[in-house]
Amino acid sequence: MRRPPRPLDLSRRNRLVPVEGYSLAELDDAGLSVEQAEHLGLPVDAGRVGSYGPNVTTLRDYVRATRSRL
Repeated sequence: MRRPPRPLDLSRRNRLVPVEGYSLAELDDAGLSVEQAEHLGLPVDAGRVGSYGPNVTTLRDYVRATRSRL
């Protein structure tokens, strides 16, 4: 089974840094609920605000890949 992707965000110095989990906005943009994300083993960080576009794309690709195996 494929490992869940790690979420990233831009730091103040415009560098990519790993973060604790996906924000609620990123999950919503990808069409996932918090329950679905936890079922898939995706980390969720309810305290993060905003959405990073590449994370949303990564989530959509991951969900598509996991559904095709079911």
